[in-house]
Amino acid sequence: MSKKKTAVDYGRVSTHKQGQEGESLEDQIAAAQRKADSLDAKRLKSFSEIGSGKSIHNRPQLQELFQYVEKNDIDYVIIRDIDRSTRGGSGDYMKIKKTIEGFGAQLVDTYGIIQPSQNTLEHFGLDYNDYDWANYSPSEAAERLKADAAKDERRTILNRLIPAEIKLVQQGYYAGGHVNYGFRVGKVFVDGKQRAIFEQCPDEAPHIYEMFQMRANGYSDQEIVDAVNKMGYRSKIKRRFNKERTKIIGTTGGNILDIKALQKMIARPVYAGITIHRYTNYNPIYSKGNSIVDIETFNRANNGKVFIKENLDGSLDMLYNNDPVKNVKRRMKDNPLYPIKSIVLCPECGSPFKGSASTSKNKKRHPAYHCERGHKRVSTKKAEFEARYFKALEKISFEGANDQRLESHLKSAWSDHVKQSGLASERHSEHVRELESEKERIVEKIIATDNQTVSEALEKKLETIDDEIKNSKNDLREAKVSEGDIDELLAFAKTVVEHPAKTMQLAEDFEVREALSEIYFKETPTYTEIVSGTPQMSVIFSLYEASRSEKSLNVEQCVTNWKQYVISLKKIHSILEC
Repeated sequence: MSKKKTAVDYGRVSTHKQGQEGESLEDQIAAAQRKADSLDAKRLKSFSEIGSGKSIHNRPQLQELFQYVEKNDIDYVIIRDIDRSTRGGSGDYMKIKKTIEGFGAQLVDTYGIIQPSQNTLEHFGLDYNDYDWANYSPSEAAERLKADAAKDERRTILNRLIPAEIKLVQQGYYAGGHVNYGFRVGKVFVDGKQRAIFEQCPDEAPHIYEMFQMRANGYSDQEIVDAVNKMGYRSKIKRRFNKERTKIIGTTGGNILDIKALQKMIARPVYAGITIHRYTNYNPIYSKGNSIVDIETFNRANNGKVFIKENLDGSLDMLYNNDPVKNVKRRMKDNPLYPIKSIVLCPECGSPFKGSASTSKNKKRHPAYHCERGHKRVSTKKAEFEARYFKALEKISFEGANDQRLESHLKSAWSDHVKQSGLASERHSEHVRELESEKERIVEKIIATDNQTVSEALEKKLETIDDEIKNSKNDLREAKVSEGDIDELLAFAKTVVEHPAKTMQLAEDFEVREALSEIYFKETPTYTEIVSGTPQMSVIFSLYEASRSEKSLNVEQCVTNWKQYVISLKKIHSILEC
């Protein structure tokens, strides 16, 4: 009586969802049993796992299958279909098949595509092992075709899904992945389409809110941990799978908060409604979902270790290990107590003045503008300093000027500037288009490659291109002007120049004050020039004086200065619009 043949089978699904909604592992095992019965073989063992089929590596159950077949007398290795063995193409498939055949077993599928190899020298009574070229597989071409089709199908699926995911993430929506404690996934409808967002989890969000509030108000980490645990904090419960990831064997989580976990959670920008993802090239963007705390609270809670910076153009920056002392110094440039310190220069060294207050013995503070950069201290009381400066501005008068003549010269200068900016903006636009095209090519390569090293190199290149695009778009915005801008600008210009002192006093932003100073003065005046009444006034003052007295104006000589005047006005206008 001949020995009964033996078989083992291998099944794979990509995800748990596929296992539930597609052809499950149980379905594949049942199909393998039917195939074993048709081969009159005894099924000894089943190997199955949940994971990607793009490579034969990182597949624990596949490796265990190889070891089992090598150590035991196995006749058949049964798979449901070729795409269950691999999605890596014919190369990976043939490696799997040759490995199994090298152990003396035959790879078969339940659809009957794989046919047994034939010995073309058998009728001569010769062993094909002596002539490996004589071992012929009549279905090999079909098998390779099927394996390559499985790889192409994976690429097609990824080309359809990944760009859509990238777009959703870049728009601030949730597109799958880890859900942080404090959140759950919610649904919103946008233009008739359902989108996923993070929304606050009622049972968890209050714990996160309390962590940030206490941290921002100076409580120690241990005090925060104790308080939040008393509120009932327990970490998320997660399912625990067997090593094949095919069965749930228990749960993990449900732990109380500790200091290490607290510090990790406090540093996550997602709680402030900020998304950072590889699809955003790790640049921060505003999330469409809910936040649990505001950005100011997040920054105070992290105390400079992680800092979300909101820029005037609406973009965001993430700063790490951001020194709070340096931040204070940078912010104090626009100290409202000393509004003109950066637009009046020290007569000794030509540097902008500093502003600070000394304290007398009776605890009274004495604010002053001062400078002592390598020379004897120059200091003037704040009230006196500002009074003299604004008095100098009050002496500037633009009343009685011929507005029509000035408007004509302004438009002439602006028209020339528009022509030049048009050429510049076209160059910047073309460069942006080239960079965008290169970015698309790199994204396609990232999607197509399975090589982790290549993928990381491409992602770094993508980050560099994104920086270039951002810089080029900024250059484009600065260069892009139009003839239509001038009418609105003329009305704004009249407001700025009719009352210099009042305009400067009302300006709250230091950049506006600097731009106004460029309009009123040819060069930033020193305090001595202010006191003596001899600052060098700008071309606008000269032109208004000439216009008032009907003197002839040299247009060519003034065009360059007019353009600078207009550019300064636009700078002020854009800042105030923000």
